[in-house]
Amino acid sequence: MRPLVLGAPPRTLQDAPPPWLAAGEVTLPGRVLMEVGLPVPLLTPEQAQLFTVDAAP
Repeated sequence: MRPLVLGAPPRTLQDAPPPWLAAGEVTLPGRVLMEVGLPVPLLTPEQAQLFTVDAAP
């Protein structure tokens, strides 16, 4: 899972992004994403952040 960058990055209310996002991407089993999820940055109003998820072969 990694951020999908389209234009300027969204404005956040946090001083720092979650560690996995600061690293640029993370590889996890789908079950972890489904049952636990990942922390995402707290965004200011009218902002959005997209992510892309690729299946491993």
